Amino acid sequence: MSYQIFLLTPSLLCTGCPMTIYQAKSVVIRAEESLLELVKLLLSQVNVEQITKHDGVIPYTMFSLAYTKAKGPNLPYSYKTKYGSFDLPYWETFHDLIKYETVSVIFLTYETSPYLFASNADDISSGLVKTVVTDINGHDLLLEDPDDPIALDADAKQAVSPVQGWETLERTSTQEGAFLAVVAFNFTVHAVIVDLKLATTKLCTTYGSYGTSIPTEAEFDVKVETKGKSRLKSVFPEEFSASFSNQVLQLALNYKGDESLTKPFLIIVMCEDAQGHEFRLSLVDLRYFNPRTAEWEKTQNVELSSGKASTVAFKSKIFGTFSADMLLLPPDTIDFSAVFLNFAERLRSNPYALTVILCLWAILILIAIGLRRMDIQDEALVTIIQWNYLPLVDNNPWNTAGYYMTVSTALRSSRNLTSTPYFNMVGSEGDTGARILNDGVRKNFRRGTTSHFYMTTPSHLGNLKRMTVWHDNEGTSPKWLLAKIVVQDLTDNKRYAFVCGKWMALDREDGKVWKRLKAQDEQTIDSHLLFSELSLRQMFDDNLWFSISTRPHF
Repeated sequence: MSYQIFLLTPSLLCTGCPMTIYQAKSVVIRAEESLLELVKLLLSQVNVEQITKHDGVIPYTMFSLAYTKAKGPNLPYSYKTKYGSFDLPYWETFHDLIKYETVSVIFLTYETSPYLFASNADDISSGLVKTVVTDINGHDLLLEDPDDPIALDADAKQAVSPVQGWETLERTSTQEGAFLAVVAFNFTVHAVIVDLKLATTKLCTTYGSYGTSIPTEAEFDVKVETKGKSRLKSVFPEEFSASFSNQVLQLALNYKGDESLTKPFLIIVMCEDAQGHEFRLSLVDLRYFNPRTAEWEKTQNVELSSGKASTVAFKSKIFGTFSADMLLLPPDTIDFSAVFLNFAERLRSNPYALTVILCLWAILILIAIGLRRMDIQDEALVTIIQWNYLPLVDNNPWNTAGYYMTVSTALRSSRNLTSTPYFNMVGSEGDTGARILNDGVRKNFRRGTTSHFYMTTPSHLGNLKRMTVWHDNEGTSPKWLLAKIVVQDLTDNKRYAFVCGKWMALDREDGKVWKRLKAQDEQTIDSHLLFSELSLRQMFDDNLWFSISTRPHF
């Protein structure tokens, strides 16, 4: 069922009368409220089991309306108007919530936004969609499940031309029959729509990857297969947003925070027959209209799902009023013939940039040579003794019980410890007595390192209870900041953690050179200490530059 509605407003009765922003706001708001109240009044008087549609005029634009009223299980999922579409959550969570209630759904769409009174009205270029879902008393309903959003389509014919902005995909030199495109993100927008106009109806496979490595048939983050003019054969991963129509493949890439800025999206297109394909990029900025501030705002509740030639599709975790700003972004190309034209003359006129670049390259080469030598030393240490569990100097060859000990020294400890550590470990069946924590081979307990030892005892100590650690305070650098000691019992394969994190020094903290540590299960280590240790380790071991100065955490 469809009707034509024409709302009489001052702007339409007096087309030549100038209007202020406040008058325009009043006119539009009153017209929209009158329209919604008219529909609500109609719904309150009759039972509407099917979707009813109307088209009409409101100040500054055309509108299209769909509405219905039904009890939960009978409520339709999909609503389509002239300027958009709206789908309730696919899963049954929303319908289960309202299955005993009578619910009214009003879906109002505009060809262009009539909210010209908003201070940032220029940020909107697509059509506008508005969802109003109420109970029988007129109270607004909310989406209870954020993982089950509503789906919306807004008209975008006024924002993006289907025939403009196309560029030819460049062939790759590394993969035969492959074409490459690169998408870099802009943190000011929600998402990017990539349109790929395929020049063949044969099987085409599009691979995508985040980062700087070109995707291949073996390594990729995204894979989409298409065939014919509109057949989408497969999408990997399943949740990736892609659509295919009239030989145009649309990929929706949502901005994922600062990580997106450092990881461009690389695309490879491979078809059964090599053809010249085209592509273009559209920046999409999704907005939610805040009725309190009368402004279009960005929100994390809205996410792009796909984009087509005439519409922009997105998902929302809330009901409300939505629109988007879409901008075609022609790909930047490099004219290498212009770059190298008169290169010698340009070099003579400005040699400084090339000189600086060559100097930087020379410095990097020298540094790389030094780092390579250090890597060779590390490899030698690994293969010989440095990372092995070496026996303590006071081990008795006749002992029968064995333990692996891993001793971690904190990053703020002395650069090279000169004092000699000792320990006494106590278990439920006995103790080790005073033992020397030294293998007699390596220089252990340097700042930010981990040392490995093999300790033996005459008999099994049982469940470990505590450990006392101390040092003789000898030498020029005797202060020791012990992070922790992890002991693995080779008899029953149990692991115990003795967490310290305190200085053993006469002039630090409590002024003691000994500490008594209780045995802990590794799973119950204090979360703050664990977070601190992992943060430091990732910073100084995993970071490309910091790891040079503190290498390595063995």
